[in-house]
Amino acid sequence: MALGIDWDDVALLAPELASLDEDAQDLILGMVDAQLSEDWEDLRDTAALYLAAHLGALTKRGGSAGAVQSESVGQVSRTYAVSMAAGAGLYGSTVYGQEYERLAKTQSVFRFAMG
Repeated sequence: MALGIDWDDVALLAPELASLDEDAQDLILGMVDAQLSEDWEDLRDTAALYLAAHLGALTKRGGSAGAVQSESVGQVSRTYAVSMAAGAGLYGSTVYGQEYERLAKTQSVFRFAMG
């Protein structure tokens, strides 16, 4: 079952991702399509939006832990903010991942797997 969303939909949810490289967009949408089974039923496209935005935000972040919280020049130092909600699971590093995880927990097939 093909996704009913495209990157324009993701960019409406997460405008900061509109400029993400087109190859990265295609890769992310392909990964999301492969990960979300038909068990999601009516919520599949909604879940796909949030999972794609989560993966896009992680891609755009480029491997850093989060926003720069503090910097120094003498003896070089940099501290990154870690943005995870209290009790957040695997997807807690972005607001999009947090919503994806919340949606997943509403699906009976996922309740056992996600705790």
